[in-house]
Amino acid sequence: MISTRLGIALLTSVLAASPALANQEGEEEVFTPNDEAEKEDKKTDTGDALRAAPKPAPPPADDPATTGDEVGTENVKMADEFSVERGRRGSNDSAIATPGQPALVQRAKYDLDVFGYIRLVTTAVQNDSEVEFVGRNDGFRLQNARIGVEGRLGEFVMLRLSADGANDRRQGPNDVEGELQFGLADAFADIKNSKALQLRIGRFPAIFDLERFTSAVQRGFISRSLESRGVSPTEGFESPGLGVRRSLGIAVRAPKAFDTGSFALGYEVAAQNGNGDLASTNDNDALAYSATVIGHISDIGLVFLSGRYNERTEGELPFRRTERDFGTAFGLWVENQYLRVAGQLIFQRTTFKTTGEPEANAWGGHAEFLAKLPFIDGLVAGYRFALLDESDRIPANRVIEHTVGAGIDLPSYGLGLKLNLTLPIEEAGRELDNVRTEALVEVQL
Repeated sequence: MISTRLGIALLTSVLAASPALANQEGEEEVFTPNDEAEKEDKKTDTGDALRAAPKPAPPPADDPATTGDEVGTENVKMADEFSVERGRRGSNDSAIATPGQPALVQRAKYDLDVFGYIRLVTTAVQNDSEVEFVGRNDGFRLQNARIGVEGRLGEFVMLRLSADGANDRRQGPNDVEGELQFGLADAFADIKNSKALQLRIGRFPAIFDLERFTSAVQRGFISRSLESRGVSPTEGFESPGLGVRRSLGIAVRAPKAFDTGSFALGYEVAAQNGNGDLASTNDNDALAYSATVIGHISDIGLVFLSGRYNERTEGELPFRRTERDFGTAFGLWVENQYLRVAGQLIFQRTTFKTTGEPEANAWGGHAEFLAKLPFIDGLVAGYRFALLDESDRIPANRVIEHTVGAGIDLPSYGLGLKLNLTLPIEEAGRELDNVRTEALVEVQL
């Protein structure tokens, strides 16, 4: 009886206080995470990157894109915090009270932005005369079918949710046929304490690989560079890249903690599970740690340096084994209205704690150049050199790719078109005939 009376008394006090609490919510200003103007143009990978000056940001809209803040140039849409593709505006309604009664809860009023894009690629790979899994599956593939929403609550909270229906899942190495799966992409929230301190929680990619935190619609070429994505099935001897995928965890960060106007310095320190983008739990009791320093160069680009440590557990019980990865990455992105220059280097050393095997060293990188052509507005052309050495313990496994490409952006229609020609070069003893041609059609919301 006493506990019942106590419960009634507590409930009565909560009801009495709730109107005042409700009136305090939903009054925040719109928050742009990097405290800069965001861009609104609809762009394709190649075309976007070659515009001149940043545009003032429209107020945040109804849901956002991939992973982004801004880099400092309107042309560079970066995944992490470097930009957002925007759609129409909208906002949430607050909770509705029964006539004559106060609202018990008022929903936070988020300013929302919806984004999405479809990227369809057709590929033709030269048939190798000796290796049957190379070049015999030409046709269409869905590179992205992305939909997402981003919400901003005043100056303090940003939340992003996105999913993609073009996840290509295969049974094993060099499997020539895969299955499309719809899966989660980004699922994180940023909680801002100040310009110099922000907390990110959820599922996100740590800043480590330039190609991973560059939005797909902003990349200069159809696919990510070789060192980031690795060698894909049917294009050669399949091998993993050195890029870091999304993972569950937290990060303390600030895109521009120190800003003089002509130069800004930011950072990110992250702790994640580090065991793959589909894993729902950690693979062991150890976390993956990464740290990044980012320098923003006026409004023309950025430079970053990252380090990463990840202790992984591989195999099945009772034959589980522990491996440790130590990674370092350096990247650069500079552009103006006529030219973009970008590139990175990634190094990774792996030690084998359980088996005691000799350590393995891998490295890779790329350099790319894109130029805006004067003949047609939005037309660009470029060249990319990329290299991947998967492991110094595997003989003759180094691969080099030379890629030339052209693209055009049609922002009035939300369309982008690209054409790439790639010449892969394997080391002696593993040579393949696998020149490939790719064409892309992209449609953005």
